Amino acid sequence: MMQSIRFKVLLTAIESFIKNALNVQVKDELNSDYGGFRCPDHLVCEPWSAINTFATIAIIFLNPKSRYYHSSELLKSMKMALQFIKRSINDDGSMNVYFWGEIRTKSTLPFVLNTLMKSYRLLAKHNIDDGLINDLGTLIKRCIEVVKSCPIENSTQGLTIASALIDFDKLFFDRSASDKAISYLFDRVDINHDGMYGGKSLSISMLSNAMLLNIAKKLNRPYMIDYVRRNLNFVLHNFRQDGGFALDYMINAGMDYTKPLEYSVWKEMSIIDHNGYYATAGDMLVSSFINSMENGYINYRPNMPHVNNSFRDHSRFFLTSNIGEFLLVEDELNNEGVSRLSLPSNYVKTFIDSNIARFKNGKMNAILMTESENLFSLENGQAVISHFRIKYKYYGYHIFMPKKLEIAGGSYILRDWFYHNKDSENIVGISQANLIIQVEFVYKHDHFEVLVSATGEKGIAFLLEFGIKKIGTLSIDNKEHILGNADLIPMDGKEATIKVGSDIIKICGGIVQHKIYCDKSLWVRDIRNVNIVMTPITPFSNRFNIFWK
Repeated sequence: MMQSIRFKVLLTAIESFIKNALNVQVKDELNSDYGGFRCPDHLVCEPWSAINTFATIAIIFLNPKSRYYHSSELLKSMKMALQFIKRSINDDGSMNVYFWGEIRTKSTLPFVLNTLMKSYRLLAKHNIDDGLINDLGTLIKRCIEVVKSCPIENSTQGLTIASALIDFDKLFFDRSASDKAISYLFDRVDINHDGMYGGKSLSISMLSNAMLLNIAKKLNRPYMIDYVRRNLNFVLHNFRQDGGFALDYMINAGMDYTKPLEYSVWKEMSIIDHNGYYATAGDMLVSSFINSMENGYINYRPNMPHVNNSFRDHSRFFLTSNIGEFLLVEDELNNEGVSRLSLPSNYVKTFIDSNIARFKNGKMNAILMTESENLFSLENGQAVISHFRIKYKYYGYHIFMPKKLEIAGGSYILRDWFYHNKDSENIVGISQANLIIQVEFVYKHDHFEVLVSATGEKGIAFLLEFGIKKIGTLSIDNKEHILGNADLIPMDGKEATIKVGSDIIKICGGIVQHKIYCDKSLWVRDIRNVNIVMTPITPFSNRFNIFWK
């Protein structure tokens, strides 16, 4: 029953996107973008969007429950879109992307090739228009020849190429493609014991999972599924109650363009392992996606705290264009027989190999991490500290980025040290460092106690910076600030209260001993957030607390 209801909701959402796509498609044959879909946000026709939209149109065109089933308008749209796609992929396999301005790149070809073959498989299976199928097949063959000679930039790209070559063999009976695919596979995948892939990106992780599942099934390599299982168990601890993801480096590291792939991975693995947690995760993910739809597009609203600000700079059309694949997953996979299990809502989880600690208490999510300038983030509902970072001025400007998370009793410790003369042959350890920095977090039932200390050379200026999402209000020193209008606020032993509706975070303590941060040429601020700063000078031991209500 749940699957049939979700199918209807998805169908409605996809049809609303199709209506938008038809409205923005360039139909003037004299226009160089003829057949493309002009993004209403960026006013460009992006090839990757067109490839995704072509697949979504094909899926809806072939679905008998859709009002667009076998629509002549959609068939014409697919033919126009394919002409644009063919013109957009150059002979060397490069294509233009517009995520951060116009960039010509080959790196996207393996990813879009998987989508093109998915479209070909559907259209060929239903024998829809020989001319369209032949044109698409010719394009795929041209792209495959380019992909065979592509240098491997990272393990995910290697897996994606291997998966594409295997699928090409299945579609076009080219054994040499599968043989080539095997040469891209290695005995080990770039994933640590915790289940974190080397790319440290949720999107890249799920791409890797999807490719590994495909390869495991088609080459009969079941051991590859264990990598997927390990990563999913890692990601499970990053879910929010509404199906989004808690703030951390995994969200900030990449664009959120793989939702249908993520859904297919959760759903298929729930069937393979009969795992109720995976099934629940998939349900939450697709519900979150549907809830973010507005007027036929994904709409990342300002009151969605878990969304990386940079996503709002990306095209809504692009991020919605592969929505049709959700329906394909619903058609091909049924996990109604898997009993759902509620995801854990109260835990402390430490990932030793990844140097990450995650904390969850109801709607409070927090993460502590190393090897990142963002050491800590916390969200309590919609009230959000998106980052806590430490900067200091000592023979230049530096950011505190410790390499290891140490755990002692109930304390989580980050430390690093700085040598003025790094080339000295006489330096043998921390005892000879010019500057020693230590941060200690202690987790309580309703707050974190934080102690930041720096010893060694005297008179070094530090900046302890909290990035607060520009949502709600901030009260400090009997003054209330509208966060949407604020910029930088120093606090000196006072209490800062962040409030969004009934969601509250309080920061208590801290000292202000200098105002170097006022010089914008010296300190680089994150203008997407309100910055609350503490500014001690060495030597210091600065204690403060972070409460949530």
